[in-house]
Amino acid sequence: NCIVDTPSNCVAGELNALILRAMDRFDNERGCGGDAFTTSLSGVDTLEANIQDHGDGTYQISYVPVVAGRYKATIYLKGEPIATPTYVQVKASTRDIPSCTATPFWSGYLVAGDVCEFTITSRDKFGNALTEGGGFVDIFLRGTAELRGQVEDSEDGTYAGHFVPIKAGQYTCGVTIGGKDIKDSPVSVKVIPGPVSPRACICSGDGMIKATAGKRAAFLINSRDKCGNDLLSGGLSFLVSLHTAGAEDGVSNPWEVLPTPRGEEEAVIVS
Repeated sequence: NCIVDTPSNCVAGELNALILRAMDRFDNERGCGGDAFTTSLSGVDTLEANIQDHGDGTYQISYVPVVAGRYKATIYLKGEPIATPTYVQVKASTRDIPSCTATPFWSGYLVAGDVCEFTITSRDKFGNALTEGGGFVDIFLRGTAELRGQVEDSEDGTYAGHFVPIKAGQYTCGVTIGGKDIKDSPVSVKVIPGPVSPRACICSGDGMIKATAGKRAAFLINSRDKCGNDLLSGGLSFLVSLHTAGAEDGVSNPWEVLPTPRGEEEAVIVS
C-alpha cells in the first residue's frame, strides 16, 4: 500500500529523487521511520540509489542517471517487493557541442560531383541524443577551394545536410554549431576526380587544326570528369574519326590512340 511520488522532470547527470510514503495495510500513513526499505532501478542502465529515512514515514530515494531513457523502480521491504513498480523517464541534459556527432563523418576521400549526405545529432555531455533542434549548424570544406553545405533543422535534435564537392584536391572538412566544432571536427579529406565525362574532355594540339598527307599528325585528348577535373590515370577507350570536307561518315582508321601520363591520350595518324 506504500505510495511512491515520482518527479515530473528527470534529467541526465542531475540528482533526481523519488519520495516513498510508508503506509499500513489500512492505508494509514505510518508517520514514523525505521523501515528497512531497499530499491532497484533498471532499464536502459542499472542505477545505484541512496535511501534517506526522514523519520516521519517518508523516504527519499536519490539517484544520478547518465543514460537517458525509461527506468523501472522497484521498492523492497525485507527483500520482498512492495507497491506497484514505478516508471521514471530520464531526458537528456543540455546540448554539449563537443559531444554532438555527424554520421557519416568522412575521412579518406570524396568523389567530385557526388552528393555527400550526412546527419548531425545534438547530444549532451553523456552522449544522449537531444529531442529538440535550434542553433546554427554549419558544414564547410576548406582547401583547394571553399565550399559550404546545406543544412536543414529537423526539429527533433537532428539536422539533415548535404554538399557536392566540385574541385579535386586536399581539404579540411568541418561541422560547427554556433561556431564551435562538434566531435571529431575537423577532419582531413581528399576529393578525387569522378568518372570520365566525354563532353568535358578537351582536345588540343596542331593535329586539331592541320595535317600533311603521309606525315605524322597528333593532338592530345585531356580526359576530365563532369566537374572539369583532370583525370589522374589513363586506360580509357577513345575512338577518333577523321572526316573529309563534306563527308557524312567518319573513318576511324588510320588513327590510333596512345596513352600518356596523367590521363591524357595522344591521337596520331599512323599511315
